[in-house]
Amino acid sequence: MAVRYLEAPADTTARALVAPPLPNVAGLVYNQATSQLEVNPPGATAGWKPVPDAYSSVQTIRTRVTIAQANAGVDILAAKTGYKIRVVDWTMIAIGGNAATATSVRLRATQSASTVSLAVVLIAALTRSTAVKPNSANVTNLADGAAFVANDAATAIRLDVDNNNLATATHVDVILQYALEAA
Repeated sequence: MAVRYLEAPADTTARALVAPPLPNVAGLVYNQATSQLEVNPPGATAGWKPVPDAYSSVQTIRTRVTIAQANAGVDILAAKTGYKIRVVDWTMIAIGGNAATATSVRLRATQSASTVSLAVVLIAALTRSTAVKPNSANVTNLADGAAFVANDAATAIRLDVDNNNLATATHVDVILQYALEAA
């Protein structure tokens, strides 16, 4: 199949790509009306819609949180209407110095309508520039793998400090890997 281009007016350099009709191969359908490649599983009903790519795979977000934000409590990942957030992995890194004064930094979420600590990271783990992971020393995860299940729909993932007095480090970087699951 050849790809055809439409010529742009002489005063611009833009070109529009026109894709040719594609056969339904392995459930892929090119929708000419929307110019999108869609997945159409065998036996799908007329009202079936594909899940957007942004919601069907593991995503990563890195957030630099100031100590003031951490002490006040901050959403690392905002709630997504119609979706549950499932944390896949996380990393915390103290920036600008060792974390001090507080007892712990917590990654929090909502499960069964209750706030839970997905992970409790003791201050001893947050030394400057050290990547702290779920399996690091001085980290306690929610029991029986519950830290890695889908949280309640339309709820955020938060970072907070147990006694609101984190000091010495200037920031905490939080790298969160997550998946969105339809509610």
